[in-house]
Amino acid sequence: LMQSGRYDYIYQSNFRPSDGKAPLSDQCLDGNPRKEANTGFYYMSRTSKFMKETIQSTLRRCEAPGNKIDDQSLFWLELWKKAGGYNVTENVTLHHCNKEEYLNPMSFNPEISQAADLNFCCMDPYYYPIGWPDT
Repeated sequence: LMQSGRYDYIYQSNFRPSDGKAPLSDQCLDGNPRKEANTGFYYMSRTSKFMKETIQSTLRRCEAPGNKIDDQSLFWLELWKKAGGYNVTENVTLHHCNKEEYLNPMSFNPEISQAADLNFCCMDPYYYPIGWPDT
């Protein structure tokens, strides 16, 4: 995913796969990003204006007097705020990967990449778990 150069942000889901312990089963690989995920910044493009602005506004909120929200939650709040709301992208064009693109990033249409303000993708939580114990 990183080597393809087609994504501005690649993240790790905070959740186990949504339908059990099977590869490629998480909602994020169906093109449905999580409302909030791990901000371990597994990959972030330094040329993405959207990402730079999101990080800057997150830092401002972190430093705000009386802030009680952690940086990870603030990052995702700012990302969706900038995008016009979770799953609502009226002012900004977002593109989240799907299974086909995850398995073969070069299948990602470059025209979509160029038109989107943010191209992002999750890593399959089956292979990249966050470390929570099985329950």
